[in-house]
Amino acid sequence: ERIRLDEAYNVFSKADPYRDLSLEEARRVVEFLETIGLLRLTADNRLVPASRRTFDYFFGVLSMIPEVKQYYVVEREGGDVIGVLDDYFVSEYCEVGARFIMGGRPWEVESLTENTVYVRLVDDFGSAVPSWVGEEIPVPFKVAQEVGKIRRRAEEIFREGVKLAEAADIISKEYGVKAQLVEKALRSIYEGVKLGIPAPSDRRMVVEDAGDFIVVHAHFGNRVNRALGKYLAYRLTRLFGAPVYVSEKPYRIVIRTPSVTSEEVAELLLTTSPEEFRAQVSLAVEQSRGFRWRLQQVARRMGVVEPNVRLRKGEVEILVSSLKDTPVYEEALNEALRRDLDVDKAAEIITRINKGEIEVVPARGPSPLTLEHIKVLREGLEPMSPEKRELLSLISFKSRLLQSFVSFCCLDCGAVFEHPVSEVNEDTGCPYCESFHLAFDMIPEEEMAKLARRCLKSRKGRGCRGFKLSAKLYSRYREYAVLARVAGLSFNEAAKLLKKTDKLDRTAFFRQLWLKHREKIRRKASGTS
Repeated sequence: ERIRLDEAYNVFSKADPYRDLSLEEARRVVEFLETIGLLRLTADNRLVPASRRTFDYFFGVLSMIPEVKQYYVVEREGGDVIGVLDDYFVSEYCEVGARFIMGGRPWEVESLTENTVYVRLVDDFGSAVPSWVGEEIPVPFKVAQEVGKIRRRAEEIFREGVKLAEAADIISKEYGVKAQLVEKALRSIYEGVKLGIPAPSDRRMVVEDAGDFIVVHAHFGNRVNRALGKYLAYRLTRLFGAPVYVSEKPYRIVIRTPSVTSEEVAELLLTTSPEEFRAQVSLAVEQSRGFRWRLQQVARRMGVVEPNVRLRKGEVEILVSSLKDTPVYEEALNEALRRDLDVDKAAEIITRINKGEIEVVPARGPSPLTLEHIKVLREGLEPMSPEKRELLSLISFKSRLLQSFVSFCCLDCGAVFEHPVSEVNEDTGCPYCESFHLAFDMIPEEEMAKLARRCLKSRKGRGCRGFKLSAKLYSRYREYAVLARVAGLSFNEAAKLLKKTDKLDRTAFFRQLWLKHREKIRRKASGTS
């Protein structure tokens, strides 16, 4: 039964995610869905499925969990695979010159390709972003403010000449915690006060020069500091014309950029209006790589991009420009500003700075508090030995292979079916006729069916040579042939490797595959084929 737009609106506006949606906004979404062929709005305002694609779209987006692409992280000099990063981290933090921590060591990004981040080892824990940053539990604004309040209280006590142990005892009784914990937490504040360095608090931001980077101590939590960090990076880049790299934590924002002083950063915070801040943050987000990732996710959810389609860099830019001023673009920007950042609270902080309720103080560093931050990173991230790192890389590689799927086509009965790689073995044959005369590839079942229709009629045609060769390899090598293909080898490369490794057991074969895969990445890194 066809339902009227206003009736549909009355139903879904009762759901919590859409409680603030207006009827006019709902109409705009429907009109957009008309333009991409998912819905049709009749003259009497009734909603009609436009085509079979409407139902394909509905069942294709039942899961709202974003599709996650992963990138290999490769050391350019040696070609070693350091680990893998999710696409959100890469889009948000990995541009050329940015630094992050992985495997207990800090790395600097040298270049990026469609599926690989090439890095070099550096000695900078202070401004590097931990590669697990997206997995941390965010610290809310109220909690960060309470930490700042404790530090303010401690500074007041220390300036009265009270020793660390005695001050810890006083504060521990106020909060009902052990004095030893408080003493440990406040040691860096105590040492800073002795050196005459102002302590950051809920009412004071301290902007300190710390060698190669600037630390903005700000007790506002992850999402507020992320908004402030976006603003500072955007404005500093435009003011000084140099690249700016930012890492945000719940109690600090770390900025790495040449020729910018703490006084200049402090002045920028002191002279910003809330209106300018909101506008600049919005522009910063729109121009960020993180927004492009977010836009792709929303575009998939709304049926603009098919779920299994991978967009190249040029295609992403076309998507951005073509979706401007559409509900998709607006929703992606809204999600980026409200889910990833807390722009409202950050603008409130700017207002309080303007009113003098929050101090912004430049300082010379590195302060004991910053040194403690770097020390925790260094000591808490014990580098893995090359042997252990190699073993973990091999285990990760094996796990990725076994989590994949392949599609088969039986050359005897024509059946096409999909099968998990982890379950392919010596006895895996056609489930219909039990033949082992199977062509295979790491493609969806529908694509295999199309390939089979083309290649069973003719030996010529795109992909048919590999189709026939895959069947020969499977007949002889079974799961070893499948693993070689899933590892990224062409069928010709797989044939050569399988011939050399015919007598190896499964464990040894995985290692040979891993070495071959690493060799291919090295060649790609060096620009050779």
